[in-house]
Amino acid sequence: MIYVAFLCLFALALGQESENPSRRITDQCQRTVDVAVIGAGTTGAYAAYKLKDQQLKVEVVELKDVAGGRHQTVYLPDVPSIPVELGQRMYADIHPIMQRLVSELGLTQEVFPEGWANKERFYLKGQHYRQEDIESNSVTLPYDLTPEEKQNQGNIVKFYFKKLTGLDLQPLMPREQRLLLKVIKTNKRLYEHRIDEALDLVASPGGKEFFKAIVKSRYAIYKDASALLVFGDEMDYNNANTTLYKVREGMDSIPKKLIEKFTMASSSNKVTFNRKLEAIQRFQNMTYILKLKETKTVDGRIIELGPEEFLCAKQVILAIPKDSLDHLQWSGTKGWTQRMALNAVRPVPEHRVVMSFNVDFWSGTDFPKMTNIKFTDTVLGSLQALGKSNNQNLLLATLNSGEEVRQLERLNLGSPTQGSLNGTLQVSEDLKSAIVDKLFEIFKLQSRSLINPISSVARFWTVPPHVGGVTVWRAGFHFEDARQSLQHPSLIDKVYIVTPDIAFGNRQEWTEGGLEDVDRIMQKYIL
Repeated sequence: MIYVAFLCLFALALGQESENPSRRITDQCQRTVDVAVIGAGTTGAYAAYKLKDQQLKVEVVELKDVAGGRHQTVYLPDVPSIPVELGQRMYADIHPIMQRLVSELGLTQEVFPEGWANKERFYLKGQHYRQEDIESNSVTLPYDLTPEEKQNQGNIVKFYFKKLTGLDLQPLMPREQRLLLKVIKTNKRLYEHRIDEALDLVASPGGKEFFKAIVKSRYAIYKDASALLVFGDEMDYNNANTTLYKVREGMDSIPKKLIEKFTMASSSNKVTFNRKLEAIQRFQNMTYILKLKETKTVDGRIIELGPEEFLCAKQVILAIPKDSLDHLQWSGTKGWTQRMALNAVRPVPEHRVVMSFNVDFWSGTDFPKMTNIKFTDTVLGSLQALGKSNNQNLLLATLNSGEEVRQLERLNLGSPTQGSLNGTLQVSEDLKSAIVDKLFEIFKLQSRSLINPISSVARFWTVPPHVGGVTVWRAGFHFEDARQSLQHPSLIDKVYIVTPDIAFGNRQEWTEGGLEDVDRIMQKYIL
């Protein structure tokens, strides 16, 4: 009896000791909320917007000093009426949530005339080719194509897809069907194949080179990228059935309006800027304590300061990029399944350089009405005329993804920042010279005086929290399995992940994927 009594007292003492630390730590919380939303990009802002009228105490915590995430709109001083999108630039008619939000927020939806399906020209191995000429086989391309490849050069992606799977590439194929697609020669699923591996099964060396040249500006072709990702984009976006849209007021007006509506709905809705989430810990009463570190946004870059604070929450929504998830101290993302799911996607460096000119040298007689995307096989990636205002002509002089971005970034190292343009970078003389040289070559101009930028701005998506402008899915990972294992990574925790970085297949490049996950999480777990 004495022994049993001793054990009971010992167990009681243990219980008290395990409870007291939790109580002591939660006492440190500066505030307690029902739901903490981490991240004020469009996905996080949408999550907050969905919660605005639920009579819950909700706080949004944002790393930087402004909402927006990968939606970033600026205006050059000499072309003030044309929004310049340095992040995600568009959405599609197959994105119902984005379309509904634009309408609800009172914003103006406009057709994106420079859309992929309307591309006009290619610059390949020093020569210009019109899309219609390639499709009609009226031009000889500078690639060693087989007779069969030449006959299908205008639809080379669809041609290779059919050779791989035996099926016609159908626009908007349902997701479950895509994941079941098999490659005839290997009897393996298409998503299991690297794009290089898949092309080697059906393309000649010249055909493979041509394929990569025309898609390089639409996809970052890494050796481990899933073949389904590339062909999936063709199904959804690069076809005559899909219309692309932009927002007249600028794409970053979407997250900013969402946050505005959220804060105005209730005095219990709050937004805290310049805070980095470092760790999450759960205690016995199912309260989560979030360790935050104060930050400062200087010229668009994040500087961590010393002060820390603790926020307690009953539920947590993580709307943060993959890189931030990788570095978060939380047991929910450290299990084998969760780590594998996070490794299923790779961040891809991206950049934009936009310049204004006195003359629209790209619209001469040899290049009539060059208003749509112009793909090139140079380091510039693609070009796009953005419009004209105040007698100044605006050109997206380079848009590229992948490791070539690093080459241009090195030319811009040490460049001063555009303080009035939210920390975006000015274009260094070295980078400007490299771009001008390529433009002179591409457009075969008589005089360099025509290519004298009046103003310019650059944005490199290469540093935390956005170490990539988009992510690509690696071969061998089942899109839906990885996505679901990360949406609610710990079954015992009320912590949820809604980042577009792990959205289904190719939708990680589009905000719609993150919005879909918000709706699913809200319906299943929160509302």
